Amino acid sequence: MPQVSVDYHTHRQFAVVTAALVGVLVAVFVHVSRLGDLGAAFLQTHGAVPHKVLTLLDWRHPYRSLPAIQTILTSLFLHGDLLRLAGNALLLLLFGASVEDRLGHYRFALLFCVCGAIAVLAQCAMNPDSRVALVGAQGGVAGVAGACLAISPRGNVPTMIRGLQFPWLFGPLVWMLAAILAAVSPVAMPAGADTVGLPYQLLAFLLGVGLGEFYRRQRPVLLRG
Repeated sequence: MPQVSVDYHTHRQFAVVTAALVGVLVAVFVHVSRLGDLGAAFLQTHGAVPHKVLTLLDWRHPYRSLPAIQTILTSLFLHGDLLRLAGNALLLLLFGASVEDRLGHYRFALLFCVCGAIAVLAQCAMNPDSRVALVGAQGGVAGVAGACLAISPRGNVPTMIRGLQFPWLFGPLVWMLAAILAAVSPVAMPAGADTVGLPYQLLAFLLGVGLGEFYRRQRPVLLRG
């Protein structure tokens, strides 16, 4: 009889990275909020300012680019407003755990960081003279949403919210709706800070799809029917 691919309905391991990401995002936001008027300066210092990032990058001597890479990565854990923080944290809680379960802890962390960094770097390249700091986990979350779609688009998957399940396709659709709403949201950001734009989030999403498809082909999983 032919074998049928259907999704696992239980997590095989606790989503350590997903839980850690959500915890760090919330903790950093609380820290920035407690800085008061100095919060904007903190975002400007640790966010990815395109002009500064591109100045620090040195393709001929990669080791000299470490400060720029560090800035790009730290920007992924900063948020300038509660709405976008809540959206990213909720999306990770919805489908991050299942993607991490399928990729493993290290691959999932790499997926989040690579997709987030590529989104930030792409926007920096398109706006090289900008002095506005890019902050937010939107690129990383977009990559996770893309991987969610690519790994297995059928069946129901559990979330980190007990008793809540949804079809694989539902995760990317919710992400798309949230990304569009955030892009047109009138919520103001602190002075000198902004989020990664929707086109660059879409780039990260497509990268997540590609990485998820690569993983699926490398390690095909026979799922329960």
